Amino acid sequence: YLKKPLEKYFNSFPKVEIIRATKRQGLTRARLLGYYLSTSPIVVFLDSHIECFPGNEDPTRVVFPSIEVIADDELHTRCNSNVNQNVVFSFKDLTFQWQVISTAEMNRRKDDADPIRSPTMPGGLFAISREFFDKLGTYDPGLDYWGGENIELSFKAWMCGGSVEMVTCSHIGHIFRRTNPIPLPPNPVRKNSIRVAEVWMDDYKNYFYERILYRLGNYGDVTERKQLRERLKM
Repeated sequence: YLKKPLEKYFNSFPKVEIIRATKRQGLTRARLLGYYLSTSPIVVFLDSHIECFPGNEDPTRVVFPSIEVIADDELHTRCNSNVNQNVVFSFKDLTFQWQVISTAEMNRRKDDADPIRSPTMPGGLFAISREFFDKLGTYDPGLDYWGGENIELSFKAWMCGGSVEMVTCSHIGHIFRRTNPIPLPPNPVRKNSIRVAEVWMDDYKNYFYERILYRLGNYGDVTERKQLRERLKM
């Protein structure tokens, strides 16, 4: 269904171009493949299991929508209101989780429609200025398969004068699958998270490393990413 039937379906959508990788790239490098072939000043990243519902001027904002759940068995939408939540990360594994927003953030917002500032974000649905994404060094191409890219981008946005915000009046449906149909090597998310921690977390990385008993393994060469961070300080 992802070859000729897909191409036939999109023949009626002239603005859609299907780009195919010559080999398996994983989530992060696949997004970069599409990004480098795009031309618009604002780039929107969406996972394949996303449905946009009907319905920013600051170029250093990374914005993501309120997320509704699409049932993976019947494909109907279940309301999953998170308008009073933002996304944080856990030192246990550097993955994101939802949390009720702080009193300070509630007081900062003047209206329910105001964006919610968020420490981090889900990785599969967001919009960003091309210029800002380039300035931040796009994604780390050393991140394999999936995981970690949302934490890395969030760290870079906040540490380099930008912000991550949830736009509460923008809604998108997301299928949360019970199992991953793609075979993966052991702990791909951990390896990616270690790369992010090594570059962006300074001594705070040790809180994460303590939780994984300092079992870092081979996370690859991060020299270029550390050089990127030094350039961003200038």
